[in-house]
Amino acid sequence: MARYIKPTQREWTQLATGSEIRQGVRAVAEIGKTYAEARAAEFIKTGDYARSFQVVESTNILKHPRAEARLENTSDHAAAIEWPHPGTKKSHPIMRMTLEYLRGLK
Repeated sequence: MARYIKPTQREWTQLATGSEIRQGVRAVAEIGKTYAEARAAEFIKTGDYARSFQVVESTNILKHPRAEARLENTSDHAAAIEWPHPGTKKSHPIMRMTLEYLRGLK
């Protein structure tokens, strides 16, 4: 007969912040970084925006601790590229395209 084991909160935290989970979320973020750099190079010719992507790892501890990896762009003009200025419809939503690409991975 199978036994049901209920992990403690500490055990869940260890699982959610463990090295295997951290490596997994970082790997997905790195795939996103590669994709975003390639898309940015297609639209923005200076190269600054494409070179400014970075993966930032952390352990979110607000409500339920978990490993996370965020893709960020540190370019001074990141917001101007991602969102259109008032009066113009021109934007290059690289981060949104990257998220859609990652969601399509299986």
